[in-house]
Amino acid sequence: MKKHIFLSLTILSFIILSQFVSSETNQDSITGNMIVDPVTGKLTSQQVGMSIFIQTIIPYIQLISPKNQTYLKNESLLINYTLVNGDYIWYNLDNSENITISSSKYINVSQGKHTLYIFSNNSNISTSSSITFTINSSRFVILFEDYKGINNGASTNFIDYTYEEIQNLDNIIIENTNYGKIQFNEEINVTNDNNFADNLLDLDSNTEISFNHIELNSTELQNFNKPAIIWLYNLTFTNPRILKDGTVCPSTICTKESYTYPSNSTGGTLKFNVTSFSIYSTEETPISTAINGGGGGGGGTEIAAVKEKKFEIKPEEIKISLKQGETISKKIFITNLEDQILKFELTNSSLKDFIKINETEFYMNPKESKEIEVNFITTNNTLPELYIGKIFVMVEDTQKEILVAIEVESKVSLFDIKMKIPNKYKYVLPGEEVLAQIELYNIGSDEKVDVSLNYIIKDDKGNEIVMDHDTLAVGTTTSFTKKVQLPKDLTFGEYVFYVKLTYEDKTASASSWFNVGKAPTIPFKAGIIALVVVLAMGLIIIIIRIRKIKEHSSISKKIDTGSLKRAKIIKE
Repeated sequence: MKKHIFLSLTILSFIILSQFVSSETNQDSITGNMIVDPVTGKLTSQQVGMSIFIQTIIPYIQLISPKNQTYLKNESLLINYTLVNGDYIWYNLDNSENITISSSKYINVSQGKHTLYIFSNNSNISTSSSITFTINSSRFVILFEDYKGINNGASTNFIDYTYEEIQNLDNIIIENTNYGKIQFNEEINVTNDNNFADNLLDLDSNTEISFNHIELNSTELQNFNKPAIIWLYNLTFTNPRILKDGTVCPSTICTKESYTYPSNSTGGTLKFNVTSFSIYSTEETPISTAINGGGGGGGGTEIAAVKEKKFEIKPEEIKISLKQGETISKKIFITNLEDQILKFELTNSSLKDFIKINETEFYMNPKESKEIEVNFITTNNTLPELYIGKIFVMVEDTQKEILVAIEVESKVSLFDIKMKIPNKYKYVLPGEEVLAQIELYNIGSDEKVDVSLNYIIKDDKGNEIVMDHDTLAVGTTTSFTKKVQLPKDLTFGEYVFYVKLTYEDKTASASSWFNVGKAPTIPFKAGIIALVVVLAMGLIIIIIRIRKIKEHSSISKKIDTGSLKRAKIIKE
């Protein structure tokens, strides 16, 4: 009995062990491992099967231009494209000869419809893109020869656009760099003039930009009768005012923005906005004078110029320091000195990104004063620099201005600067030196470090006149004076002395206004009055002193007389 049980267990163990060896060593053909025969227990060889997958990189090419539209020219047509993962590029026009290129290319084509094919390949595969376009030079003709050539400036080259694009074209500019420029503020359908059926736009016959003259025929070019910005170049006026059709342009149509003297020009540039088109020009703003005439016993004749409106603004200069991303508010004060209601308009020239005025148009009663809040704004990306501009205050044809200097410093600065121009140097002549007293404060460290200092003289339009540079070792505090030589041909006017300190890509700055020109003198009449007042004051002081002396003498005599009398009485 025991032998049968032992034999059965032995057989069962052998079966289980055989199944275990088979499951552990018998592999499929994919792995390539050796296989054990489940009966003999010997290793046997078997053929190995493997699958290999390769990722193919496919090039991508797409045409950007020409577009699937109608072109008004057949020369200098641009082939432009986007390419990814391509090694070689070639194209053909209408399945003609293949031409290899490596970058954008201009081509000439014939009139009619065309298909452009462009190809690219790499070591794996080729790919292609195509576009169909039309050339029709007679579809629409634009005459603008006056705004081509060496004086065209930023003028729009209409022929570069397709027929579809010129029906909704924005930022159109026509310019003659000798005389002026027009920049339209709204999109214009160039094809939609007074005669749509003729497929013609004649800018040469219906516009004119000449000296002190901007004209656009809004009857023929009704599609161009849109709001725009106008520049008139090389004007010789001191304070020009805008004329529309020969008369003063009302503020509802014309808005004066700025009048500047560019450094590369002998004349002034007037920039203003208009709401519609006609003929625009300028003239000198008349001064407030009146001429009376007459004779022979007859009645007098008065010829009166436009009267200058009287008002006061304070301050006349604003100098402000801002860190990147900072906003500061300042107030300006305006007083109406007239005996009538006045309308005031406030604008700023070149600092629109920095200045926000809470009220730009308002009325003021006679003798009324008003406080206007002005916000000075910078962003975190504003470049640390000195920015110059003006705030203009207009009442009809009378304009006054506030000079503005905005110093932008790094958001985090390790230094602070203070500077002052002594009164002696507030007025200097061309060719002389201007002196500034400068104090530097190291607020980031107690150690002495080397800093870079730039000294810049700018005019009231922001043009750099003089620039100088120093490298200075600065401890906790450092004080010094800096003299800068001015050019001998410098024109009279207001200038700013700007100091910019740079250390570890951080900046700090300071500035101060001064004048190039003769110091103001007291007018003769005012001087006489002042002299009379001084003499009168001196005479009064002399009279008072004489009276005090007489009173003192009289008292002394009385005291002496009384003393004598008392002495006489005592003696008796």
